[in-house]
This record gives sequence, C-alpha cells and structure tokens, in this order.
Amino acid sequence: MNPREDLTLGVGALIKLERGDRLAWSLLSVGARRQRRRVTVPAAALAQVWRGKGHPNLIRALRAFELESMSPELARAAGTLCGLAHTADVVDAAVMASAATRGDTVLTTDHDDLARLAEVVPTVRVIGI
Repeated sequence: MNPREDLTLGVGALIKLERGDRLAWSLLSVGARRQRRRVTVPAAALAQVWRGKGHPNLIRALRAFELESMSPELARAAGTLCGLAHTADVVDAAVMASAATRGDTVLTTDHDDLARLAEVVPTVRVIGI
C-alpha cells in the first residue's frame, strides 16, 4: 500500500478484527496509525457484522476509525453501483461508494465481489486480507 492511501473497511475486514486476526490488526494498528491513514467504516458494513451482544474487539477498533453514516447521497451511489455492476449486494456497494468519495483503498476478505464493483469504480483499489 502507498503510505498515503486512506482506507475503507469492508465487512470481511471488520469480521477479521472482531475475531482478533493478527494480520488485520497489524495492517490497521501499525500501518494506519504510524502512517497516519484515515480509516473509514461505512455504517452499512458495521450493521452487517454486528450480531448479538458483545463485540469487544470491534468496539476497540471502532474507537480509532471514522464511522460513516448512510446518507441519502451514499445510498443512491450504492444503488447506482449495484445496477452498473449487476450485483445485488448493497452493503458491498456502499463500501465501494464510500471509498470512491475519497479515493480510498478498500480492505476486504471478499476480494472477488468487491473487485467486480471496482471495475465500475476505477479510482478505488481493493486489497484482500
């Protein structure tokens, strides 16, 4: 990753953080903080991951990240991306639309689905973790 690239987290990245995955934590805590990258979590991605009670690792991670609300503009952009990429996953599309507004790199475990959306949004780079 370029040291100046800001990051947007996909659902899979959040799941890895919640499970305590060392690679995910290393990429974010060391890479993002030391290199002063902004890390954004779209609210739609958080909603996809948040199940049941607890989530101590996710709560800890969210303290360091910017949580982005689902604005009407972001909702329309996500819907438009779904149509252009011929996909129905609104959460993945919201992650990509969010990243596109800033030119972020997306971290995800769902590289194939997000890469399909990235074909429509060439300003966003997708990195699988």
